[in-house]
Amino acid sequence: HAKLFATDLDQDTCIKYIDRYLMLYISTAKHLQRTAPWQAELEGGIAYLQKVIIEDSLSICADLDAMMERNRSKNHCEWKAVAYDTELQKKFRQFANTDDNHDSEQIEYIEMRGQQHPNTYHAPDIVGPALFVK
Repeated sequence: HAKLFATDLDQDTCIKYIDRYLMLYISTAKHLQRTAPWQAELEGGIAYLQKVIIEDSLSICADLDAMMERNRSKNHCEWKAVAYDTELQKKFRQFANTDDNHDSEQIEYIEMRGQQHPNTYHAPDIVGPALFVK
């Protein structure tokens, strides 16, 4: 039962509204509170959010935009840093107590219930009648 927040937006405006929504949520939600309960608890619900995020009724949109820009400016890919830094690569070894590597291409995979997984599972031998009956 989704409710439409805004219509006929260009891509930049849509992203700006999403950014503002996220920053408002991060700033006002309780610790570990999901977005749906947070939004349901807001007095006025989605109409309130539209006034705050689109119409800037609280005059906080500039602050929300600045918060998102700070987040963007501090964002970096940790794995990219590891890929290009040999010192950081030394922290990532397959085994903690040896430099040996296990060739994962040699692992045999089996399919069970439509999913592939390593062939390390051995089903127990089941002997006797079922323990539960209908």
